[in-house]
Amino acid sequence: KSACYDCEPKATPKGFPVCTIRSTPDKPIHCIVWAKHLFGLLFGDQNDPSADLNKVTDASGEMEGRELLKKLMVDDIEVARGMKELWDKPGSKPPTVLPATDLSGDGVVTKDLDVTAIWTPKELSAVFLERYDALQKRSKGGGGPRSGLT
Repeated sequence: KSACYDCEPKATPKGFPVCTIRSTPDKPIHCIVWAKHLFGLLFGDQNDPSADLNKVTDASGEMEGRELLKKLMVDDIEVARGMKELWDKPGSKPPTVLPATDLSGDGVVTKDLDVTAIWTPKELSAVFLERYDALQKRSKGGGGPRSGLT
């Protein structure tokens, strides 16, 4: 005779503290979990009380793509660089802030990018800005499920 399904203890899913995956992502899974969490904050249910966009965006919960990119890739990295205790460990080094010109995306034609190549920060920024704008429109009801996403 075997035990019923509900009688067996279930494995607890592994969780990651948001502060760790945001401030000190030292494993690839941390980056993946943070990206998923950030996506939910930016484009998920705005009525969800756990979706505190004020931690990521300005007080209104609205941010232009360039502002968000600067916040995530410059401002937040400067804050992380300021946490000296994180970089005192042997083998640890502070993150590098990219120049604003690398984050502009200006002059990049995203449809011409080789998807098998390693993209430059400028190319990544251009794709981010294009997709962010498309997702913003979609989340506000401005298009179908794949509107603007190619």
